[in-house]
Order: sequence, then C-alpha cells, then structure tokens
Amino acid sequence: MRRPGFALIAVFWIIMVVGLFAAIVASRTGFDIERSGWAVDVGRVRAAVDGAAEEAAFELIGRLGSGGLVTNLTDLAQFEIVIDDIRVLVALEDEDGKIDLNGAQPELLAALLDVVLQRDPTLATDDSLTLSERIADFRDIDNLRRLHGAEDPDYAAEGLAAGAKDTALDTVGELGQVLGVTAGLAAAVEPYVTVYSGRSQFDPDAGSLELKPMIDAINAAGLTSSVAPSRRRVFSVTASAALPNGVAFTRTAGFRITGNAAQPVAWFGWRPTDR
Repeated sequence: MRRPGFALIAVFWIIMVVGLFAAIVASRTGFDIERSGWAVDVGRVRAAVDGAAEEAAFELIGRLGSGGLVTNLTDLAQFEIVIDDIRVLVALEDEDGKIDLNGAQPELLAALLDVVLQRDPTLATDDSLTLSERIADFRDIDNLRRLHGAEDPDYAAEGLAAGAKDTALDTVGELGQVLGVTAGLAAAVEPYVTVYSGRSQFDPDAGSLELKPMIDAINAAGLTSSVAPSRRRVFSVTASAALPNGVAFTRTAGFRITGNAAQPVAWFGWRPTDR
C-alpha cells in the first residue's frame, strides 16, 4: 500500500528531472548556436583574408603588366582591401629585396648578420662569420665542415640530435635550427631574408631601408656581384583581418608571376600565421 503523498513526491521529482533536462538542452542549444555563429565568422574572415591576398596579387600583376616602367611599389607595402564588409590589411613585399638563405654566399650572410648584431650584440655569442658558415653548412648537401661551420658531430656535441639539414631550407623559420642561431637572432633576421627568390643576389632598393648599411660592407668586401636589380617576379603577401568579437585570421604566402595568361600566379608557402 502506497503511503499518502507518494504520488505528489514522484511528480515533484519528475518535474525536477524534466526541468533539469530542459535547462541542459537550452544551455546546449545556446552553446551550439553561439559556436555556429563563431564558426560562420571564422569562415567569413578566412574567406575575406584569402580573397584579399589573391586580389592583391592580381593588382600587382596589373600594375607590372601596364606597359609602363614600374620603379616604385611603396604604395603596396601596406594597404586595405574591403571584402564582405571586412577590412583586410594587406602588405606586399618584393622577395628580391631580401637575402635568400639558400642562395646567398656566406660572405653576404655575414654582412647581414653584422648589421643585425651591431644593433643588438646580445642576440648571439658567436660572430657573424661563424654563424654565416654554419648556415652554409646547414643547407649544403655534404658533410664537409667549413673552417668556422658546423656539421652533425658539432650538433651532437651540443646535444642537438637533428644535426645539419644538408638540404635547402623550406622556410625562414628553419634558420632557428642552425647551431648558434638563437630565437632572438632568428626573429631579428627574419624580415630581411627569404627562401623564395632562389638567387644569390638581392636588390637593396627593393628591400628594407635597414639593409642600406650593408652597401658599404658589400663594396668593401668586393661583393658587388651580390647586388642586382629586382626581377619584379617573386613576392610575398601578408593579409590579416579581425572582427569586433575577436575572430581574427592572418594569411602569409609567396607567389611568382609566371607571365602565363592562363595561370598568371603560382602560389607557394600558403599558410596561416601568428604574425
């Protein structure tokens, strides 16, 4: 025989359980809606950034293909493109204005490191000549150690099992894997180097003003063959955007102007970045 009030208590607990379940569902639904909205915003920002990067590349192609002599692209160093009401900040750089980590001879790399280390000598404990030869040993395919360079046994002695790469660098970030190149030095050098140009020369007039002090060192060292005008063919683009709700995205990529009307741009290094 059921005790009086048992049904009332049972109903009460049922109501409590249903209420709790409803609260969970409502909370979950709200979370899903919020998450869906966030996903839509992420998609919009990514699409706008990627679209702006491509639009910037074709703007550059139009400029260079106009038939007129193009000697200055400073207005493309930083500008805005609006896509789907999203303002995208875009920066274009001529990679021929940078020093190629794979193509530059060690003496040119040493001249660059001199400029960087003169501004902040605490970035490295090794001199620029030693570091430049280590970079050269890191990228070449042999295991022959340069006078001031470093090969696998030198890395092993420092507890670095990976050793020298013994092939070309794929990204500028790999510079930080070279023996003696600190994170601070790699970051300080990064704006002035590339792995995209594929040549031993660079054009100081197409690069950063901070590389101008290198010219005297290049002339003094007899490295004038390391200076050549830009080909205006290899560039990098960085595009970034942010929404008021905090959704943000940045894209960095390199591209080559092919001269082929059917496929005027060849993209490489297309990746998101924290920069």
